[in-house]
Amino acid sequence: MYRGIVMALYTYRAIRDTGGIEIGSIEAADKRELAAALQRQGLFLIKAKEVRRPGRLFTREVRRKEAVHFFASLGALLRGGVPVGSALRTIEEAASASGYRAFVRRVRESVEAGHSLADSIDRCGGNTLRALVGPLRTAERTGRLPEILTVLSEQLEQDRKIRAQLRKASIYPTVIVLALCGLVTIAVRVMLPKVMGSIRELMAGRPLPPFTAKVMVIADWLRDASSYLPLMALLFVAVLVAAKLWPRARRIADRVKLVLPVAGRFITFRETINFLRVMQMGVGAGLGAARTVEMAMDALNNEVFRRRGRRATAAVRSGGRISDAVRLVFRDPYVYAMVLTGETSGELEDSIGTLLRHYEDRASEEVERTFAVLGPAVVILLGMVVLLVLCGTLVPLWESMQYIGRLR
Repeated sequence: MYRGIVMALYTYRAIRDTGGIEIGSIEAADKRELAAALQRQGLFLIKAKEVRRPGRLFTREVRRKEAVHFFASLGALLRGGVPVGSALRTIEEAASASGYRAFVRRVRESVEAGHSLADSIDRCGGNTLRALVGPLRTAERTGRLPEILTVLSEQLEQDRKIRAQLRKASIYPTVIVLALCGLVTIAVRVMLPKVMGSIRELMAGRPLPPFTAKVMVIADWLRDASSYLPLMALLFVAVLVAAKLWPRARRIADRVKLVLPVAGRFITFRETINFLRVMQMGVGAGLGAARTVEMAMDALNNEVFRRRGRRATAAVRSGGRISDAVRLVFRDPYVYAMVLTGETSGELEDSIGTLLRHYEDRASEEVERTFAVLGPAVVILLGMVVLLVLCGTLVPLWESMQYIGRLR
C-alpha cells in the first residue's frame, strides 16, 4: 500500500465528531488517505488543499540550541498557567537572534489565527522540528502539552550534545585530510612537473630509469585528473541539491548513506533513538498501538526507515502488535525481543526506556571508538603521503643522476 509513495502535505478543514471545526495540516499520500486518517482521529473532512513546500536549501531553519530553548521555555510557561499565545509572545520578546525571533513570531501568528501549536510548528519549523509534530499533536489532544514539551526539549538537548561531540571529534581528522589534499595538490601541480622537467633535460632524450618512468606516468595522470576537480565539486553540489529538493533523489541518497561503514551505523542509531523516544511518549500517553507507531514513524528522517515505518503502520492497523512494527522498521532481534517482552509483561514503557538508554550509550561509545581509531589512522595516512611525495621527487632525481654518471 505504501511502497514507493511520496507523502504530500495537506491543509484541511474538518468537523469533529463532538461538534466544532478544526483546521490543521497533515501528511498523506492523497486526499482519500487524508480523509481516512482524519476519520480515525474522529474528524470528518470538509475541505483539503495540497501545500507545495518550498525548497529550504537557502532558508534559515531553527537551530537545535534555539529549539531546545523554545520547548523548555514554552513548557515552563505553560506549567505556570500562562496561555499559549502569551507564552509565545514572551519568548519572542526575549529572543536575541533575529532568525529565532522571526520563527517564534510566525508560530505565534499562526496560533493566534486559530491553528494548533503542532500545526503552527509544522508550518514554520522546517526539517529540524518535523519529527516532533506528531508528539505535539498527541500532547495537545491528551492535555499533556507542558510535560511533553519538557520531554522534547530534553530529547533535542541530547541530540545536540551527540552532534556537538561528533563535530568536536571530527575537527582534527578534517584538518589533517584538508592538509593532505593541499599537499597532494601542490606536489602534483607544482613540485612534480618541475622535477620531471629537470629530469627530462638531464636525460636529453635518453631512456628513463624504470622507477622514474613510472613516477612520470603517475604524475601526468594526476595532473590531468586534477583539472576535473572543479567539475567534480559542481557535480557533488548538484547531487546535494537534488537530494534536498527531489524525493526520489533523497531516497537514493538515504539508501547510500546506510551502506557507508561509519555513517550508516550513526544514522541507524539516531533513527532508533528517535523512534523509541516518541514511542515511549505515545505509550505513556495511553495511545493505541496504531497511533503510537504512526507518531513514532513521523520521527524518522531517513527515507529508507520511513518507508518501512509506513508498512509497519499498515501492519499494526491490520491487527499487528507494536513489536511487529518494530521488527519491520529496524530488523534488530534485540529491539524486537525487548518490546515483545514489554508487551507481554505489561511493562512496555519501562522496556522502551531500557532500550532507549542502551542505544544512547551505544551511540556515545561508537562516537568515541570511531574517532579514537580515526585519529591515528589519519596521522599514518599523512605520513605515507609525505613519504610518497618525497620518494616521487627525490628518488627520480637521484636515480637519473646515477644513470647519467654511468653513461659518462
